[in-house]
Amino acid sequence: MVYFRSNNFGIEDFERESFDPVHEQEDPISSLCSGKDGVVAGSKGCALLIRKGEGRRKKIAKFDRDVSAVDVCGELAACGDESGHIKVIGKMKSIVRQYYEHEARINEIRIDGTMLVSCSDDMKIKIFDLSKAESVATISDSTDYVRSIDIVDGIVFSGSYDGFVRGHCLKTLSRVVEYNAGCRISRICALGSSRIALASGNEVRVIDVSGGIEIGRFFHIKEVTSMVFYGHRLYTASLDANVRVFTTDLKMISRVGVRGGILDISIFDDVVYLGLEDGGVLELVKEKPKKSPMVPKDKGDGLHDEVRVDIVRNPVERLTYLEKRLNRFEYKKSMMHAMEKRDVQEMFAAMSYIHEKRGFVRALQDLSRKELAGVLDVIVEFFTVKEFVPIFSECIGVILSLYERDIEDDPMLAGRIEALASVVDDEVYFQEQNLRSIAFLECFGG
Repeated sequence: MVYFRSNNFGIEDFERESFDPVHEQEDPISSLCSGKDGVVAGSKGCALLIRKGEGRRKKIAKFDRDVSAVDVCGELAACGDESGHIKVIGKMKSIVRQYYEHEARINEIRIDGTMLVSCSDDMKIKIFDLSKAESVATISDSTDYVRSIDIVDGIVFSGSYDGFVRGHCLKTLSRVVEYNAGCRISRICALGSSRIALASGNEVRVIDVSGGIEIGRFFHIKEVTSMVFYGHRLYTASLDANVRVFTTDLKMISRVGVRGGILDISIFDDVVYLGLEDGGVLELVKEKPKKSPMVPKDKGDGLHDEVRVDIVRNPVERLTYLEKRLNRFEYKKSMMHAMEKRDVQEMFAAMSYIHEKRGFVRALQDLSRKELAGVLDVIVEFFTVKEFVPIFSECIGVILSLYERDIEDDPMLAGRIEALASVVDDEVYFQEQNLRSIAFLECFGG
């Protein structure tokens, strides 16, 4: 009889990129922005400047409340806190300006030349001229929290919990854009003068505000916390610990996973920085090539050659929880255990074995709706790992045959299926583009 051993199944996980930690603390990094002098990070009661490559950090401003918004432009850094207080910091930690005009949490700040624009839970957008001690204009069109702003081509776009994306001319303050998204908007990001990306919960949409049409949708597993447009690409970050990269048509190009929930993302000079829930600031670096373990081989003449040695598990070693369960044909317990741990190697080992044994009907029967939602979340998260595609394809077929009525009756499950459909469409598009590129190279390669 052949027993299951997890070392018989393995993949190289290309989804987890190499990140270097540049800062660690106990409190979450609520916001951050990178610039030529380093990374300015907002935290509990202060703003920090983290120097690149030096491992140094220093407080550049203190606040009575937690810092909730940060922006950097040249030598200036602007920070806002949960009380509505804004500080503009220059060289040598000098406070250039302080503003106390907002009455609630600052949600986002943007420096645009000599202008500073902020939005708040007080339902207002304030426009400041940095040469003056008070605001020069206030926009009060929203009927709920203004959660996000962005500036492009002299227009300040805003997204509000009232469901509207609005655009105002900075010179005349006239409203030039209004789009009803029909959902609470938590983040927006301008993709040029006419296209806007907006986030609501775990959903990302791209809209064409000039034509009032929706271009596409995508779903993260958890809440989308930050978006940035860089190099003609849209980067989205989420509490599901993933950064996804899209075209302006919302076709996914890439995905990067990290150790925990992401609260903010910033890109400067082609370097990606992430602020995490667990208090870390991470910098994306190129992964170093892994070296195979080498041991000397005695040639008999006192000289040694290096040879590659494959490390395998000792066959007399005790079985793991996963191995015990699978060898007892407990497919459901094994699958759910691997999925809960989110360990890509254990998941691949367990699900490959179940796939080979044609055991998915047995593994997926009698799931509660909560368990089924968890399985769908895992499929959405790891569908872009190519080794999982045939396995998950079979899983999806079994799930739809077993739980069609449950999915129709439960909005939560229907939302998961919609998110899964979006991921599958994006992956198909991604693979089609790869095939076209390969075909082009083969045609013109000689």
